[in-house]
Amino acid sequence: MKKINFYKSKAAELRKKLFEKFFLLQEGHPGSVFSILDVLVVLYYGKFVKIKNGKLTDDVIMSKGHATVAQYPILSELKIITKKDWNNWGKNLNTSLRMFGNHKIPGIKVSSGSLGHGIGLATGIGFSAKKKQKKKTSLCNHKRGRIV
Repeated sequence: MKKINFYKSKAAELRKKLFEKFFLLQEGHPGSVFSILDVLVVLYYGKFVKIKNGKLTDDVIMSKGHATVAQYPILSELKIITKKDWNNWGKNLNTSLRMFGNHKIPGIKVSSGSLGHGIGLATGIGFSAKKKQKKKTSLCNHKRGRIV
């Protein structure tokens, strides 16, 4: 029960942070972002997504690219992206963060957009890891909060 309460409060805290960014930027996709946030909180804070030496060893593919920003505050808290990048986003200061995530942002594996293509990317990345005998998991947000 403690974990569930932690996940709920963490998701609420992150929604507030993201809503403040959307207001500051005067743009965003809050419905898409907020609909996946609970799942991302459990994946990252429940340690389903592995981190080693400040880098993700597992992959989270956001097939709905317009919701990639849901990962930003989590990746900032987990020190995958810098606090400076998170704090500068929306203030016309230097930052790598954009409304649509791209593969140049630490922790964002692919630049995505359309809902369907993430599953093929995650499958290919997973197959490649298996072929190279790497121990890693590739997770894909297929649509509306579904993770495969």
